[in-house]
This record gives sequence, structure tokens and C-alpha cells, in this order.
Amino acid sequence: MAFGNKFKDVKLKKPKEVISDLLRASSGASYVRELPFDIFYKIIAFYGVEAGVGTSTMVANTALALAKLGLNVAVFDTSMLAPSQDVLLKTNYRDKEEMDRVDWFDISGTKKSVLNISKMDKKISVLSFTDRDIKDMLSTKDTADLVSSAISEIMQKVDIILIDMCHEQSSVAAACLQQSHKVIQLWSNAPHVLMNIPKFLLNCGILSCPLDKMRNVITSMTVDDIPTNWDSLLNKYKLTRLGHSGMSLDIARAVAAGQSVYDLPSKSEDIQEFSTCITDIVCHLLNISDDKRAKGRFTAQDIVDGKVDGTLSKKYKELEPFPVTSTLEQADNELREAY
Repeated sequence: MAFGNKFKDVKLKKPKEVISDLLRASSGASYVRELPFDIFYKIIAFYGVEAGVGTSTMVANTALALAKLGLNVAVFDTSMLAPSQDVLLKTNYRDKEEMDRVDWFDISGTKKSVLNISKMDKKISVLSFTDRDIKDMLSTKDTADLVSSAISEIMQKVDIILIDMCHEQSSVAAACLQQSHKVIQLWSNAPHVLMNIPKFLLNCGILSCPLDKMRNVITSMTVDDIPTNWDSLLNKYKLTRLGHSGMSLDIARAVAAGQSVYDLPSKSEDIQEFSTCITDIVCHLLNISDDKRAKGRFTAQDIVDGKVDGTLSKKYKELEPFPVTSTLEQADNELREAY
């Protein structure tokens, strides 16, 4: 052949590598930096069937787990009336002078950064509404363009975006739901939550969020003493349970004290279960194969190192239980001191 030996050193990539590169490029992940993970979905929304099922806590701790793996994470807080991510992630918002504080509404009109940096991990930044009220939510400033501007500006600076979906009727919340690549639902087994699932899924469909990108469910804030036929309920809607975390005073007290629940050294089985749930989410988002998932408690770095034997390490067995606050006043004081 005329080509001779010109192509004797040419090697074709494996089909899996080619497809992975294409998926990374289509999600925008390949334009940021090389990572040891295949991130096919870069904008992830967490949406509870109703308020109060632990969505914000799940988002904040997932961000902390991803940051421990070296990823740059942006957290979008969609609530105008009761934003929580600046508090949960202890950002530097309150450290800024009042004239330097900017938020969602200032994206297109300021050269200042609209992101608040977490003091718990500098690889985490938060975009939120700050010092807003009902007048802002009903104003003409609430537009879907804010979300498009935020995503186009921030996506190239981070590896993954997590969205804390609220239940406020705003254009920003609706646009976040529509523009996310994947939506992780949060269900509890409270009767009013279970009864609202069909309406919740219908409303998401009305907002142009197809069920196909909402296939994964976290059962959160559940009362595990109440028998619930999760398999039957999930099969009814052709959904998959991604992880589980029950209702727990230990978790509530840790959050009230301003602690990161994920990877919190504690003998509490509830806190260990919560950490495992976060790990399941991280494995899913980073496309870590099932054979590397652990059934017990382990750290984020263990995922990278493959050290997942499903048992508690000696140092955790020897730990004292996490010191809890006994009153709401003590929890409030500890949170104020920490923040």
C-alpha cells in the first residue's frame, strides 16, 4: 500500500475511552481540568418531595465529600426567603462589608465575585440569595436568565455544580430544575410526603423536567420503625433507590452544632449510615463502579485508594460518641460561635 509504514505506530483508543471522552466533553467537564473520575453529569439538583426531608443537609455534605476528593464544587442555593447553604457550609459572606455583598440578582451587573467561599473547605463556593424577602421573589428581577448567566459563568471554574432546590415558586428555582443534568429526589415515609409523590412528579413534568433524569431517589429523614414497602413504591414509578438515611437526633444535633455530618468521627450508627449514604451519592456522581462501594463506613480518600473493606477501622471503634448539645439554646450558641 502507498501508506507504507506511516501508520504502524498508530493505536486506536478503546471504545469505552472514546465514549467517555465524548460524554465528558458534552457535559463540559473536560474543559475544566483532567480528573481521575468520569463526570458525565455536571449539574446535579437535589429536590425533596416536600420541605423538611433533609435536602439542604444532603447537598452540603455531598459538596464536602466531593471536595475531599479534590474537586472544585459550586453549590447553588435557590431559596430567596430561607437560604441555608451559607450557614451549613460556613461561608465568608458575613465577613464581607455590606457594600461588597452580592448575590444571584447581581450576576449581570457587577465585577465582584457572586460566590461565597466555604471556611470548611476552600474548594467549595456558594451562590445564594442574601438578605432578600418576598418583594424580591415577586419582583421582575426573578428570571430564568439569572440561572443561564450563573451556569455559563461558573461552570468553567468548577468541576461540578450541586443545586439545593427549594419549594418557593420562583423563576430561578424552575430554571434550575430545567437546566440541571440530573435530579436526585429525596423522599421520607411521612404520610403527607408519600401522598404527595404523584403530585410532585406531575409538577416536575409540567416544569419540563422529564422523569428520565429523576430516576434516583434518596430515602431521607425516614422513621425506620414504620414498615414501608419502598421497593413496590419505587417500582411503581420505575425509580431506583440510591441511598438511605433515617431520621436521627444525632444527625440533627451535629447539624445544629455546625458540624459536618459526613465523615464525622462517631460511634453513632445513624451518623455512620448518613456517611455511607453520602458515599453512595458520590460513587454515583463520579461513576465509581459498584465493586468499589463499601457496605460500612469509610472515608472519601478510601474511595480513591480502593480501601473499602466494609468494616470500622480501629480508630473509629475507640472513639467516644459525638458530644451532643442537650438544649436548643446550647446548639444555637455553638452554631453562632462556629459561624
